[in-house]
Amino acid sequence: MNKFFIPALALAVSAVAACSDATVKSGHTELFKAGTEGYHTYRIPALTISNDGTILAFCEGRTNNHKDKGDIDLVLKRSTDFGKTWSELSVVKEEGENACSSPTPVVLENGRILLLSKWRNASYAMFDCRTEIQYSDDDGLSWSDPREITASVYDTTWLMNCVGPGHAIRLEKGEHKGRLIVPCYHKWTYPGEKWYGRSYLIYSDDQGETWQKGAFATAGNECMAAELSNGDIMLNMREFTIWNVMEGRHYQRYVAVSSDGGQTLSEAQLDPNLPAAVCEGSIIRYRHGHEKQDWLLFMNPEGPEKRINLKVKLSKDGGKTWKVIYCPPYECGAYSDMVELPDGSVALLYEAGHETMREVLAFDIIPRKMIK
Repeated sequence: MNKFFIPALALAVSAVAACSDATVKSGHTELFKAGTEGYHTYRIPALTISNDGTILAFCEGRTNNHKDKGDIDLVLKRSTDFGKTWSELSVVKEEGENACSSPTPVVLENGRILLLSKWRNASYAMFDCRTEIQYSDDDGLSWSDPREITASVYDTTWLMNCVGPGHAIRLEKGEHKGRLIVPCYHKWTYPGEKWYGRSYLIYSDDQGETWQKGAFATAGNECMAAELSNGDIMLNMREFTIWNVMEGRHYQRYVAVSSDGGQTLSEAQLDPNLPAAVCEGSIIRYRHGHEKQDWLLFMNPEGPEKRINLKVKLSKDGGKTWKVIYCPPYECGAYSDMVELPDGSVALLYEAGHETMREVLAFDIIPRKMIK
């Protein structure tokens, strides 16, 4: 993939055309609504499904405002009937006025659900952050106390680091089968005190007991991974804002691949086929009926300059080409996550609204018949 600049106007025109061709269905659920159930705003969705078929929808419950700092809890709703009905909101993690953020779940082969997350003090001071992990053995009904793993995944010279956001993965192919891969990013400074950021991976080979740093990408920050049919790991990354300011915005996603279980990554390349606002995006490999192929689903706001034009795209050739298959029924949209369900449909959880992208976290299902 070659790096080149696509004018914002051209991206906006193509976004409208693609949306008009996509099938838009109704029946979505506004699962978390701003100003309800004790929270000012809900943000940063993460989605997974247990081995017993329970859908777990995580997010941040921001108590006093919509900002990234202050009193933030990790909250959860569960569905045991594939999204038809949902449990009441439960709090998975909270610590007074401090911020518990970036829920990043992964399901183990034995059914245990791990949840990694970030802790920041209330003032959002740099260097004062922790990476923590907790688990559930009953499909999310109860959770262990958080355990800190910062020393294994952080460098004291960094300003901060963050897991996810969005789901992590468990490798199912090759010599590293069973390895847990968690996409992360960190920030540091260069001369002139400008912030720089970079995506990286952490991994565990003992079911989450111990962790270590893996590959560092050459670009990007918030990122998500998908395992390809040959066991390679594709990392899809957000374009980092400060690099945009210094080099000119590209309004595209970065992509890199690891062929050794996340220990090294290819050079990050901009993908002109994935136009993007500066925002998180989500990716999964679609397996139903295509286990030996690399069908991928990707969701993000195309923007370009605002978090709008949220779309789900399908690739049948490992990310070389993409087509839009679904456009959510909102003017604004931002962070998202996806999970494949047993019947081949795909569940979505995403930030959306008609005036801003912070009005709701919506849950939706793309039927199998639309994924073609």
